[in-house]
Amino acid sequence: MDFALPGMLYAKVLRSPYPHARIVSVDTRRARALAGVRAAITGADLPYLFGSAVRDEPFLARGKVRYAGEPVAALAAISEEISREAIDLIDVEYEELPAVFDPLEAMQPGSPLVHEDHTAYEMEGTFTRCTGTNIIGHTKLRRGDIEQGFRDSDFVFEDIFTTQYVQHCSMEAHVSVAQVATDGAVTVWSSCQSPYNLLRDLSKALGLPYSMVRVIATGVGGAFGAKMYLRSEPLTVALAMRTGGKPVKYAHMRDEEFIGAVVKHPAHLTVKTGVKRDGTLVARKMTAVYNTGGYADAGPQVARNATFSGTGPYRIPHVWIDSYSVYTNNPIGGAFRGFGVPQATWAHESQMDMIAHRLGIDPAEMRMRNLYDLGDSTCTGELLYTSVGVKDTLRRALAVSDNATPLPAPASPKLARGRGLATMHKLTNTPSNSSAIVKMHQDGTINLLCSSVELGQGIYTVYRQIVAERLGVPIEHIRIGPADTHYTPYDQSTSGSRSVFHMGNAMLRAADDLAYRLCVFASPLLGVPVEGLEFRDGGVVPTGGDRLITAKEIIEKTFGARGSTVQGEGRFAPPGTQPPDKETGQTAKMSAFWMYATHVADVEVDVETGQVKVLRMVAVHDAGTIINPDGAEGQIEGGVVQGLGAALCEEMLVRDGIVTNPSFAEYKIPTAMDVSEIVPVLVEAPHADGPYGAKGLAEPALAASPPAIANAIFNATGARITSLPITPEKVLQALRQIVK
Repeated sequence: MDFALPGMLYAKVLRSPYPHARIVSVDTRRARALAGVRAAITGADLPYLFGSAVRDEPFLARGKVRYAGEPVAALAAISEEISREAIDLIDVEYEELPAVFDPLEAMQPGSPLVHEDHTAYEMEGTFTRCTGTNIIGHTKLRRGDIEQGFRDSDFVFEDIFTTQYVQHCSMEAHVSVAQVATDGAVTVWSSCQSPYNLLRDLSKALGLPYSMVRVIATGVGGAFGAKMYLRSEPLTVALAMRTGGKPVKYAHMRDEEFIGAVVKHPAHLTVKTGVKRDGTLVARKMTAVYNTGGYADAGPQVARNATFSGTGPYRIPHVWIDSYSVYTNNPIGGAFRGFGVPQATWAHESQMDMIAHRLGIDPAEMRMRNLYDLGDSTCTGELLYTSVGVKDTLRRALAVSDNATPLPAPASPKLARGRGLATMHKLTNTPSNSSAIVKMHQDGTINLLCSSVELGQGIYTVYRQIVAERLGVPIEHIRIGPADTHYTPYDQSTSGSRSVFHMGNAMLRAADDLAYRLCVFASPLLGVPVEGLEFRDGGVVPTGGDRLITAKEIIEKTFGARGSTVQGEGRFAPPGTQPPDKETGQTAKMSAFWMYATHVADVEVDVETGQVKVLRMVAVHDAGTIINPDGAEGQIEGGVVQGLGAALCEEMLVRDGIVTNPSFAEYKIPTAMDVSEIVPVLVEAPHADGPYGAKGLAEPALAASPPAIANAIFNATGARITSLPITPEKVLQALRQIVK
């Protein structure tokens, strides 16, 4: 947000007030005539489409608008004040169209089509769309014989769960700057988390070769998935094409984050589970409907991701899951921390407690009876051969929370206290790959080059630790700079809790490659064959020996007193991963690794007001070997706070497609005063393929908190909430149902 270039122009966007309408006319003449305006554009000027899974979204609306807040016109002026004044001078005439807001209704025959023919859009081959409908993505998972599984069950339970719209609420809103050279080359500075995603999607949209598009990742003030794909960037680029080489900056206002960025998908999940009398899971059928809004964005990927975590970390021999990503005339659903798994976790972990209560079984015991062990197969057919610490997370959570000891009595008879837990797992984006360069200068100091983005999660520190450990150099001698697609090597994305595992491995391999190259240069200096040398403690020594020549000496003696640089390169792609079968979802390896967690929540409920206070959250996570314990605990704490918000207070209210609370005055997020005691606990189950045994952590820290809180509320009061967020009104309503 603080980035500026000389002569920079400032962009503003005019957005549609209607969720579905035909654009009759757009008149920018009055805006263009205002002194200081340098460019004004409409959808008619821009024949481009962009998108991640589906290229369905225009830079500016063309022909019609599909959600309230869709950009219709944009301009650039010499100051923000002039751009604000000018945007109000653009005249647009609309003709409202029938709209559809409920995704279940949108799936029905005869429902208004948000996109009349989405088969015209380019779509990744891994997804299945349903032609002639609003369903833009359908993912299937089939294992065993679901009907036989229900016949073999002693009891079959079916429940419905829903989740709400949640905004990412990054401290820094979406912002980008673009400049177009005289030869048409495009440079974008962006507060983004995936510069190579932006490079790919912009290049495809504009029809430019990758070499003509450059993306530079600036400092990022929070992302949580919102900045994975194009959002503000197409508009800055389109305007910069018309400003004679002057750079253009476009920064969202806070209300634009709510109406014009992306949000967490609301979901409707129907879960039908068959069990034996002793609580053994036999069969599960789930239908998950994700409301992706006016354009697909990450919707098909989110629904797909949820499918493969839909059973939870449990052995279930018979599984049938259908997940749908559905167009509606609502705000766009995009990537959000957990990528569809928090919605699925809310459903299966709430139902696990509901089933345990119905059967009279302790919820922890029921989970322990069904949780994965090393050597089990997942619902996708993957053999779990390493790093399955899920039972340890449950054991540690019960021990740390002192589960055997009842909670202290509350101070008032109107208060009720209870304890609840939730256990979950999550996959990572697979297959994907990462590349890194480790460059050593003649003085022995090191620069790391990669396209991971520091979002506040501390990833740059972890990379420096990995390289420092491998080469035996002080961490203070290692620096890392921002991602720049012209110079830093490829990384798929800083998302999916994948960076430590994927880029960490790439860094380790690059460090190995650097070490080998230094051994090659040292060989003639020491008179020892390369195979008889090793690099350790910042220098080269004969294997098993102690005669060390430092890296600085090697470079100076090889290249002269003026020195040089030596660099190693590393690339990592998880071994053995295969895309799932589109009809069954089965594959030998769905995920490069699986993350596991158990949260235990202690809550206090005011039965007169319905107010819920979380007293303590014990959050236990298996992230493999922990490279940076302080950073890992911080990740857990931040995720728990986001989970508290999603559980108790955060909800973007959308009425007939219109966001009615697009500000922090009305959309409530937890403050420091709302945060409970958080006890982060790390379980180390090293992964055979991870760098020093590490794997991911970031996303599960959010997902397990809402169901743990709901289960604790039930334990305290007997009130069962199946719809997020858990507001006081819903608690009181559920309490009244008990009385009836």
